[in-house]
Formats: sequence, structure tokens, C-alpha cells
Amino acid sequence: MMSDIKDYSKYLPKHHMDNYYIEELKDLTDQEIQPLLKDLLVWVKNMHQAVSKEVVTVLLPREKLLKDIIIELLENERTDSILKYNIIAYLINEFSSESKKEYQDVLERIANKPIKWEVYSEVDIIAKKVLETIK
Repeated sequence: MMSDIKDYSKYLPKHHMDNYYIEELKDLTDQEIQPLLKDLLVWVKNMHQAVSKEVVTVLLPREKLLKDIIIELLENERTDSILKYNIIAYLINEFSSESKKEYQDVLERIANKPIKWEVYSEVDIIAKKVLETIK
């Protein structure tokens, strides 16, 4: 029996200039893009790469789908602090007010009790700035 599930991983960028499938990624349904979200979030780490800004345009409309993944990344001490900074600055900061509130607890933890790498990369500072937009 053949499955109707398609593999859309071919749409993922292969290198920092690979924006070939950005429009196809934008056109995927929530169900189709869900398995690709973690891989797409990795591109947010280096916002100097050409494809990263375009990946953000794919991710922003998926704010509800991203919630659990983003919270897991922000709560994990081993998550790269630059990735955390960029997730907060380029995604959470641009989310709707309603969605931002869903990140309040994790942002308060980062703002008030940051780990050393979060301080080093100023993740606590960006968390405080985003928290100010929630209240």
C-alpha cells in the first residue's frame, strides 16, 4: 500500500545561497511543512546568509506551529545562544501580540536568570526588549 505522504525535504536549502524552493515552502500546508520546521529554524542562526532572511519569511506565518519547537529550543541550555537571539529578534519579536504572550515565561527566565552564554550573546537583553512589547 502506497502512502500519500510526500517528502518535501527536497525543498530545504542546501547551502547559504539556495533560495530555489522558497516559494514552494511558502505554499506548503501546515501539515506538509511541520516536519521541516526544525531544519528551517537552523537557518535563522546566521542572519548574514542570503537564504536566512527568506527562510524567516517562510517561518513567520507559521507562528502557531513553531511554538513548541521554539520553546524547547529556548529552554535548552545547549541550544546555541546566537540561534536563541535570532529566534527572539527575528521571529518572536515579529509575531502577533497574542503569540508573543505564549513565550512570556521562557522570555522572563532568559531575561531574569540567563545562563552565561545567553548573557555573552545578549539574549537576555533582546528577551527584555520583547517582553516590554508584551506588557
